[in-house]
Amino acid sequence: MSDAPATRQGTIVSAPVTDEAARQQLQRILASPTFTRSAQRRAFLTHVVENTVSGNFDALRGDEIAVAVFNRGDDFDPQCDPVVRIEARRLRKDLDDYFAVAGANDPVLIAIPKGGYRATITWREGTERSVPAAPIPPEAARTDPNKSYLPRLGISAVAVAALVVLGIVVLGLWPDRTPPEPLGPPGLAVAPFEARSSTPEDTFFAHGLSDQVVNDLQPFGTIRVFALPEERIATTSTNLKALNTEYGIEYILTGTYRGLLDGSSGRLVAQLLRTDGEVVWSHDYDIARDAANFISVQDRLAADIAVQLGQIYGVVTVDLTGRIGTRNAPSDETFACLLQAHEYRRTVASSLRGSVAECVEVAVKRDPQNAEAWAMAGFIRRDQAVMEKQDEVTRQAKLDSALKAVERAIELDPLSIAALQAHAAILQSTGDFDGAEATIRKALELNPNDPETLHQLGWRLAVRGRFEEGVGYIREAIARSIDPPARYYNLVAIDDLMADDYEEMLSSAEISASGGSAVGLALAAIAQTRAQSGSALAAQAALAQLAASRTLMATSPLEYMSQYGTREDIMDKIIAGMIEAGWTRP
Repeated sequence: MSDAPATRQGTIVSAPVTDEAARQQLQRILASPTFTRSAQRRAFLTHVVENTVSGNFDALRGDEIAVAVFNRGDDFDPQCDPVVRIEARRLRKDLDDYFAVAGANDPVLIAIPKGGYRATITWREGTERSVPAAPIPPEAARTDPNKSYLPRLGISAVAVAALVVLGIVVLGLWPDRTPPEPLGPPGLAVAPFEARSSTPEDTFFAHGLSDQVVNDLQPFGTIRVFALPEERIATTSTNLKALNTEYGIEYILTGTYRGLLDGSSGRLVAQLLRTDGEVVWSHDYDIARDAANFISVQDRLAADIAVQLGQIYGVVTVDLTGRIGTRNAPSDETFACLLQAHEYRRTVASSLRGSVAECVEVAVKRDPQNAEAWAMAGFIRRDQAVMEKQDEVTRQAKLDSALKAVERAIELDPLSIAALQAHAAILQSTGDFDGAEATIRKALELNPNDPETLHQLGWRLAVRGRFEEGVGYIREAIARSIDPPARYYNLVAIDDLMADDYEEMLSSAEISASGGSAVGLALAAIAQTRAQSGSALAAQAALAQLAASRTLMATSPLEYMSQYGTREDIMDKIIAGMIEAGWTRP
């Protein structure tokens, strides 16, 4: 392997990495949550690393990658189709995020320097290069090691006592309990995690972890959470069917923990099963713990599992979206509509807004006690007010109607995260910026692990000029998301614009634009015009796509951005950049 300069991933030293160690590191990265959710990015990284290791550098040209990885034809033109550049920028960011968190202690660093697609593969400074990297287990291709190397100390009785007094109030499935009627959102039962060792510390750790997962799942509101008693944990087809029939449970979360003999570390394997027996998600975690961090390790692992399963764009929602027509629940029509509404919220695509608005309005009439339906109605009405061209009377009427819907949602469920998010959005659009910030912070207090809430707080701070704090929240939202919506990158790109860092801006803006965001398209046109590596043709293409969207951002960007409370100097710089790129008012 060739030498490489220092990168944000850590200090790099000049030393050869064996092909075996490089491929083992590739498998670690592919096993992380960021990459397990994106088959295309997995294929891209694999292509780059394998051809770098084998020395087949001709395969690392942009046109070769476009054909081999992205199924483009031989007539591929990188000036008209920037897919390789866009995905390479995404891949670089994903690698940075991986080595900053999950791979912070990995022995091998993999980077793709700007200006090409050949990987640099180097040892992390301080790694013993005479000792081969730890082997990757067969299941790692679908799991997340999430390693932590901490001092190996014995567990104290104090830590065990702390677990004993840890109280969590959950809904148990006891035999004499009247089964609840299915309510649309799926039921998910958490079985007590099993310790595959004889030490009492491991049993305390495993059971305390499953209790904390139950606690962390509940604030998301996307699922109904049950704690499964030990006598019901057998995952036979008969038992799974009974849980579905009796309680409307559709998913079972199980976990097994195997600790080492010295009690300092171990491995957790967590799996999510549908009650039809299919495994829909599986992760394993290498764990290092001691008496001092016993509880904090539990908290970190529980939060990670809960985020992956419970977030709006997480494992359960993705699985449900793919099979909504096969579910058997009395509120399926409303729940199916809410899934569509969340998909609309992911992209905020104008092409979806009309159909989603129609089904949400039907939903609140069909199920007037459904707080989430009212919250989504508030979101949609607010978007109609601020994203579409309206006269002032109509706009105000829409905002008033949106506020009434959200107030109804909060009345039904004062702790609804969706209702608080929608309320904050409406307050922002009416100019009550302090109220919007306070409301979204309340949502974050209720669930500090929710990526969407982190993003909503972040962009509200950033558009008011508090970039350092705001973009920090946004980057945390991106890091916590399985597959972050493209719109999460809007304010990251604007932050780079305000700093005149157009190369960095191009990376985030192209990701945002790839999701169809009108703001992202405008930012991409600016970055393509000003960045040294930009393309005038790509800038024109972004502006053409922006014009075709017929959004308010395309016709009246000042009016559009002002409705979000964007600070004047930010709006001025964006509009000046759009004009420089070739935008003209229709």
